[in-house]
Amino acid sequence: MNQPKIYLYGSLRCIHCENAKKWLKDNGFNYEYMDVDKLENINTIKSYNVN
Repeated sequence: MNQPKIYLYGSLRCIHCENAKKWLKDNGFNYEYMDVDKLENINTIKSYNVN
């Protein structure tokens, strides 16, 4: 069965984001991490916005 594409948006300063990354890794999920604090990611993040 194919896994859905998982995008994780977070910050290195956020303990919940770090816990989510660990959980995904520990449970064998592939994911793409997007650090919201990095300026180069802002256009990609904005493109996913509906409004």
